[in-house]
Amino acid sequence: MLSKRYTTFVLAGAAAATLASAAQASLTYDLIATAVKKNNSTTVTVANSKTVTEAAVGDIIRLRLYATVTGADANKAQTFQSASGSLVSSGAPTVKGDWKQTRVSLNTANTGAASHLSAPWAGQASSTGLAQDLDGDGDADLGSNNDAASDNFVAYRSNQLEGPRSNNSSGISDFSAAPTTTGASTKYVLSNQIDWVVTAPGAPALLNWRLRAGQSAVWFEDATETSNDVNGDGSVIQYTYGGGITGTVQLLGQPVTVLIPEPATIGALSLAGLGMLARRRKA
Repeated sequence: MLSKRYTTFVLAGAAAATLASAAQASLTYDLIATAVKKNNSTTVTVANSKTVTEAAVGDIIRLRLYATVTGADANKAQTFQSASGSLVSSGAPTVKGDWKQTRVSLNTANTGAASHLSAPWAGQASSTGLAQDLDGDGDADLGSNNDAASDNFVAYRSNQLEGPRSNNSSGISDFSAAPTTTGASTKYVLSNQIDWVVTAPGAPALLNWRLRAGQSAVWFEDATETSNDVNGDGSVIQYTYGGGITGTVQLLGQPVTVLIPEPATIGALSLAGLGMLARRRKA
């Protein structure tokens, strides 16, 4: 039964990834896993950013959320300002865990208070989201089920339109984690670290960003970059952005799958392994 569910999840994730990779002129969200902080405070880097097998109950999975703006012209700027939605995990009977509004795993006691929003996305009207159970499975998601109201959603918002090289008049970058540009696509880091605390084992769970219905993000494809020589001597160049095509298509990348088998499943697998070993010895 476990393998059947896992196969279904993998196929669903692969379909989402194919849809995202084939898209042009869009905004694509991509959640990845980066590390697991164990109960003994050891931090382990995950071997696969889309499939977490290193965690156990009580551990904290660290995740990162990207937003990639894709346009049509590699000589133009792909810009982003805001997005709202929810961070969710699949419902019962899968692995359970609680999304955290803060990066709790930053200290030994797991009481870190720093927001999961990365700069510059903690601007006016931004939000870490309301911790509540959105799918009835008994664990805490971040966000809301009420698409008609902006309250309680996770909201990444800058106070201005951001481009690949956005900085202030002193030449200091707007970003705590720099965006990367490849061709006509620019990838922005919305959350460099989001913590998900594992609370119970079960069938494989899927973690992902969930769109808020409607046009819940602001970005512009193929915008214009303007440079300003602040001091008139080339020592400080400030970059600002404007214009472009208003984005309308939002896509989701492949979810993160968390694998933590229930004790009964582990026991059954162990017994099966012992049975095979015994048969080999008799042969």
